[in-house]
Amino acid sequence: MNAARLTLLGSQHDELVNYLEAHPEGNERAAIVLFRRLHISVDGLPDSDRYIAQDVIPFDEAWINSSSPTHFDFKLAPLREIFRRCEEEKLVFGFIHNHPEGPDEFSIKDDENEITLLRAISNRNGKDITFVAMLWANNVWKARVRAAAMPENTVPVRHTLVTTDPLKIYGYKESSEDHSETHKRGAAAFGQPFVDMLQSLRVGVVGTGGTGSPFATLGARAGISELVLIDDDDLALSNLNSVRGLKRGDVGDKKARKLKDFIDDIGVSVKVGV
Repeated sequence: MNAARLTLLGSQHDELVNYLEAHPEGNERAAIVLFRRLHISVDGLPDSDRYIAQDVIPFDEAWINSSSPTHFDFKLAPLREIFRRCEEEKLVFGFIHNHPEGPDEFSIKDDENEITLLRAISNRNGKDITFVAMLWANNVWKARVRAAAMPENTVPVRHTLVTTDPLKIYGYKESSEDHSETHKRGAAAFGQPFVDMLQSLRVGVVGTGGTGSPFATLGARAGISELVLIDDDDLALSNLNSVRGLKRGDVGDKKARKLKDFIDDIGVSVKVGV
């Protein structure tokens, strides 16, 4: 299982954070987010799921056994109706909680809770399901995915995208060493966190003409990790005054395919799919 990406609407993010941080005694809180899982294979790129939040369900007080600033214990039985909804609507169950006074990372108790939930869901919905866990700690989202086939294994997400204005991206990792030399000028100009954020992105470019081709080549050089070029048109002579990276000998070939070849030849760390 490759690292996935999560997407929350800004309104969903605000609802979750406001709820998690509003316990009158500062105790841990939990919520459920139901995700739509998108899996689209792209030639030339590794598989990577996108989980898009569909619904936010705060835990009802009747579902909670006990809580404190450092723990949260809950009943499974009230959640079975939500397990059923996941099966019928083909949604992915997400368990979201906070650590008001706990660590900034997932804890051993979090492991136990997630595995218990995943096994309960898979006993009902089958072994092909996945499960999303999100932690709000120190004003940052941490997130990971488990698969029912291997419940003990976790895969950290590539990032959590929140669709505010401007966009917010949480949880991206530091770039590997092989990217540092290529993008050190960008890091010097904008900061290493900005370069690391670009490295977490998969960006779709619809149309590879006078706007799409410059954007794709500049994005590749800036440090975007993965590009998806979407254009089924052949290159025409009339395109040569506007497209970036293509030449007369490419006329008659697919624009997206030839642009991929051009970006591949630049030699930066981007992966390009068409």
